[in-house]
Amino acid sequence: MSRFDSLTKRISLGECRCPGTPHADGDWIELRSHTPWGAIFNAEAADSLAEQFYIVALATIVGWNLLDGDGKEPVPITQQAIDDLDPETFRQVSTAVHVAVDQGNSLPNARGASSRRSSRVSAESPTQPIPTP
Repeated sequence: MSRFDSLTKRISLGECRCPGTPHADGDWIELRSHTPWGAIFNAEAADSLAEQFYIVALATIVGWNLLDGDGKEPVPITQQAIDDLDPETFRQVSTAVHVAVDQGNSLPNARGASSRRSSRVSAESPTQPIPTP
């Protein structure tokens, strides 16, 4: 088993909206099942929640079948492409990215934001070994 998470999950975005509807199975986005830790650490240094989102989204989204306005060329996954999505599709993509983050990773707070309440537990090593799966 690799120490690198290569599992992905394909999420349906509904009916194909590309010109000529070339995707009989509908539009989709493919995401890593977990957000890479490097993206989480880089997001921590971001100055805003928007920057955090794009860092994490671009590291988590690995593919989609969305085509350009002419329905001819695949649209590369970029911040601009995410910005250009219609509001409904953006919400679907944003939700899918947040689910990937929530499945084992936590997005850090923006600089200056207050932390979520948590229990006051010692950060020292546990006295019992941590069980491995």
